[in-house]
Order: sequence, then C-alpha cells, then structure tokens
Amino acid sequence: MTRIRICGKDLMGNMFGGAAGDGSVKALESYAAPGALTPADIVHLKGFASRLDFTDAGTQKLEARILEALKDVKAVVWDGDEYGEKSYTKLIPQLPATTELIAFRRSSEVESFKSSWTEQGLMPRITLYCAPDEISYDKLGIIALKTTQATKVLAFGGGATVRAEFDQSPTSVNFTVFRVSRPNAGGDGTEQCSLLALEPENKPNLIFVDKE
Repeated sequence: MTRIRICGKDLMGNMFGGAAGDGSVKALESYAAPGALTPADIVHLKGFASRLDFTDAGTQKLEARILEALKDVKAVVWDGDEYGEKSYTKLIPQLPATTELIAFRRSSEVESFKSSWTEQGLMPRITLYCAPDEISYDKLGIIALKTTQATKVLAFGGGATVRAEFDQSPTSVNFTVFRVSRPNAGGDGTEQCSLLALEPENKPNLIFVDKE
C-alpha cells in the first residue's frame, strides 16, 4: 500500500523515521542534526528570493565568493524557498555533493517544495522539517535557527524578511552578508540588501562582504 507523507506523518498518523538527508519530510519537533554534526557545523543560507541577475558581473563575483565560503560547510539550512533561477536558492545545486541539505517549510507548502527540488534532482538529499501554517516567514527563519542552534548565517543579499530575522536574532548569531543587489520591483532602479541600512560598527554580529 502506498503511503502519503504529510508533514512527517503518513495517513495512518505514524511518524516517519529515516536519517537526515534521505529526502524525508518530518515534523518540526523531531529535528535531529545529521550524524555527529554539531551546531558549529551548520550554516543557515538566506538572501533575495527573486529578481537576482546572475548574468551581472558583480553578482557573479559575489556568487563565487559565497560558494567558496560554503564549500567546506558540512550542513546548509534554508527557510524552505523553492528553487529559482533568480533566487539565492540557485546556489544550492552548486554545493558539494557531500553537503547535508536541511530545509524548514510551512505545512501547506510542502508539496510545492518537493516538486521544485525534485525537478533539480536534489529532493533525495534534502530533509524537510515542516512548521504550522500560521507562522510568518521571518518567524520561520527564527524557529529554524533556534531549532538547529546554529550561530552562522550567510546571506546573499536579502529583503525585509532577512532584516526582520536579523533584528529578532540574538547577538550570538553572526550574519555575513554578501552585498549583492537586484533590480527593484518596478524595474527602474536597484534594490540593495536591507541590512545595509544598519551601521555594522554598532552590530558586532554583522559583517559585509564586497565583490572585490
């Protein structure tokens, strides 16, 4: 009999097991770090989820820099965004095959997530933890950080949600922000990363990385 996975349970109400990285969908409260990894081995990846121009020379330089920073990371976590050619998630298929992939997603959005990452051939490598639908996207990011207990975030740009996550994070969580920009929604200007409005000298947990 075929069983359908819904937020870490089958239709008989049983929790699914399986190790992290087996393409499983699990309940948020069942989180366990992959293997013997510790929070220090985990990096959360965030950024602009749309309108990035990866043909832009400056964006390409920052793309190379963030991929260099991620190449030896043992586990990468993101907030459940689907794959997009103009999203920071375009970085994920470029990570080493040995990188553990973990995502957090709201329950009603699990199927679209699975469809998106199955098309990229990566769903078998991803462990997806799902949260209640009433959680806002910035709260989802905070919940993910609290769940993994990680203290390192790499952001490829980032809009209002990334700013809200930074504002709500303790100073023990360090944000390294790659200063990528994107066309604004109207297409007649440029949108900078929301965190650039902050003064880094007053934020010891905030570091900016330029293309040079």
